Amino acid sequence: RPGSLAGRENSDVESILISMGGVDRENATAEVLMALEGISELDSCRVTVVLGAACPNIEAVHRLADRSSMRVDVAVNASNMAQLMSDADIAIGAAGGSAWERCCLGLPTFLVVMADNQRQGAHALQESGAALCIGSIEDISENLPVLLPQIMKPGRLLQMSQQAAGLCDGLGVERVVKALIGGGN
Repeated sequence: RPGSLAGRENSDVESILISMGGVDRENATAEVLMALEGISELDSCRVTVVLGAACPNIEAVHRLADRSSMRVDVAVNASNMAQLMSDADIAIGAAGGSAWERCCLGLPTFLVVMADNQRQGAHALQESGAALCIGSIEDISENLPVLLPQIMKPGRLLQMSQQAAGLCDGLGVERVVKALIGGGN
């Protein structure tokens, strides 16, 4: 966490992490890649896509990555997610549990609601200033190109990073253990 937070001073978007969960059955990843393709400011960006081995769209994502004007790497079953999150300037990801991991590392995020049970959390993260909610998969192509310039304004990435890091410090387990053994808060 300290290394990730220390690296958030840069205001340029040079590295994007896309992670829609392990399966991404609806292929939100492809929607994101196609939406990013039309944004000329991102042509020099490095994009890392993370998929699980159970994703039925791996080959389609590889084909999009190969044709992209950006440098796109596809990682299947990545074992270094914390490092990938730390290395990224922004993330575009599912609004589930990994949203809190991105917050812990101060990673500014565009959230995609992949299931109804993610809607409330995505709204709360947006209200806090820690993330921007794209909406559902159907909203990616329309909303991502509109929202992306909002975080490229001077100071906005750092502001989102600080808001995100302030929500989740990664020390919850220690607090629970202390409470269980009677150590207080």
